[in-house]
Amino acid sequence: MYGFRSAVAALCALSIASTASAVVLQFTGELRVDDIAFVGPIPSFSIGDTFDFTMSLEDSALTADVNPNADTGTFSDALIAFSMTRDGGNTGNWDPAPATFAQFTSAPFTGTFFTGDTFRDTFSFNLVPNANAATNTVNLGSFDFFDFELGDSTATAILDTGAGQLFSQQLAAGGGQLRLQDFDQPSATLAFNSGMISLNVTQLNQVPEPTAGMLFCLGLGAALLARRREAVYPALEHSANDH
Repeated sequence: MYGFRSAVAALCALSIASTASAVVLQFTGELRVDDIAFVGPIPSFSIGDTFDFTMSLEDSALTADVNPNADTGTFSDALIAFSMTRDGGNTGNWDPAPATFAQFTSAPFTGTFFTGDTFRDTFSFNLVPNANAATNTVNLGSFDFFDFELGDSTATAILDTGAGQLFSQQLAAGGGQLRLQDFDQPSATLAFNSGMISLNVTQLNQVPEPTAGMLFCLGLGAALLARRREAVYPALEHSANDH
């Protein structure tokens, strides 16, 4: 039994080491309409409308910063998934649910996620919906562009040392965590082919996710427990029969 436990520990250590370089960061958040300040005709929005979003990105050497400058980070192909849904209590009728999102491939937004480490630290990403999301009573055109930006006027949130850094390594203020509290100008812009509107980012939470190594160890732990029970229970049954 001791040898089996030792093998499990060794395999767990190997698995965790092999998966540590490929981490998936998951986030949930909320956007809210606080001011109907827009440019051009847009679909129906109302003050207080909220939209929930989820996103996940890969934080690995394959998606590390490719920009050699220490004031701008570019994390190409980091996006894994992004989705956005309307709250059921919204009085405005715009619904982003029909849209799916993809990386913006047109210049200058050829990366997925960007950071800025200058007099004003920023984190931003630009996505293009690849399906029509103009669900509203008046057809005012398709949902063309999504621009998300967190700005920090004190320049303390991001620490960019140049190419090769992982995304999490640049999150200096949060110790590797992307936290809304580290930024003081959080906003998102929804652009349509007829106009645009800005929303406030009111929530942003990083969701812990078990790594493949952890899941592997949990599975082996369950197998170890089952094997131990198989060894113990027959012995107890045999002892009970003897009495």
